[in-house]
Amino acid sequence: MSLQCATTFNPSSDAEFDLLEVINEIEMDSEAAHFRYSVKSEWTPVGLNRTSVRGCYEPGSQTKSERFDNPAEFIFHALASCMTTTLIRRARARNVAVQEVKCELIGEIDLCGLLGIQTNGRHGSERAHIYLNARCATDADELKVLALESTVYRAVTRHLPVDVTVETY
Repeated sequence: MSLQCATTFNPSSDAEFDLLEVINEIEMDSEAAHFRYSVKSEWTPVGLNRTSVRGCYEPGSQTKSERFDNPAEFIFHALASCMTTTLIRRARARNVAVQEVKCELIGEIDLCGLLGIQTNGRHGSERAHIYLNARCATDADELKVLALESTVYRAVTRHLPVDVTVETY
């Protein structure tokens, strides 16, 4: 299995994205820095997750219908998918039959900290709400415990220590 992802950013191209225009807009109206995104993941009976990202629009786009890829979406996709898969696999290990699982992650982002407009706020995502819905014969509390064993959930919520090395050439 292979996953190929590409993200491009051309700072010399101002055709669709002008960062200074976005910063000016946010400085004039701080509410322009707040937006929400939604990631939905659904487990299929053949053992696959289908994930869709909705509502995560890059500020500065000409209209809300213009949608640009955002590298953070991969994290939220991974979080929703991993929690869904973990719930299914852990339930099976305990002989709990699960017929269907749907996961929705709704996030809130404030660009003020991310863009350096305000230094006292969070840098990027403010909060995420995860809603899991499962059709099965066990209670929600047991399923929550299973889903919280997700590797991605643990990494994201426990601030995984990451060593970063930067080299120039």
